[in-house]
Amino acid sequence: MRFTGDRVPFVLHTCGLRLRVDRLRNGGLMTKKEVAAKLGIHESTVTRWVEHDIIKAYACSGHGWLREEPAARSHPSRRR
Repeated sequence: MRFTGDRVPFVLHTCGLRLRVDRLRNGGLMTKKEVAAKLGIHESTVTRWVEHDIIKAYACSGHGWLREEPAARSHPSRRR
């Protein structure tokens, strides 16, 4: 049988697998809005930090992207 997108739900259910978005969320990854609120920055700053590899982002098919909170709470450009 050919593997098609229609078979994915069947395989997930049959094998008891969780969706990628659920696994990533359980691992602590957040939406852009959640990261921005937690760090007290604008959402566009989160986007720039992802582009500059300050924050890692992971694709979730059909669910956009989820991001890690950066290890250090402040970026070098925000130091005094």
